[in-house]
Amino acid sequence: AIVMPIPKTAEWWQKSVLERHSYFYPHLDQAGGRQAKGHAIAAQKGIPSLYRRVYHNPDGHEREDEFDFITYFECADDAVPTFHEVCAALRDVARNPEWAFVREGPTWHGRRVARWEELCD
Repeated sequence: AIVMPIPKTAEWWQKSVLERHSYFYPHLDQAGGRQAKGHAIAAQKGIPSLYRRVYHNPDGHEREDEFDFITYFECADDAVPTFHEVCAALRDVARNPEWAFVREGPTWHGRRVARWEELCD
């Protein structure tokens, strides 16, 4: 299991909902005038092996000292390299211009267990 808290910049939240949504799909990057694959295509390699769940801050976005999202991932041990490849693709602002608006928080890696007692063994 991997947990990534992510806040976005104020500039991101000043964009319209439609403009923010456009960053998730292939589009022409307005800042550089080049074709950008977008979030969905950059992350495509992980679709078969990574489970992802996004939790939005229930109190809203742009809150000081808080994250806008908590992203939770699960994968088999042999898919961890794929997770890191997907993260590298998402962090590449040429492929995914959305990342220019991310202030990445810490990333926690752990192991999911079926029962609490398994941790004590």
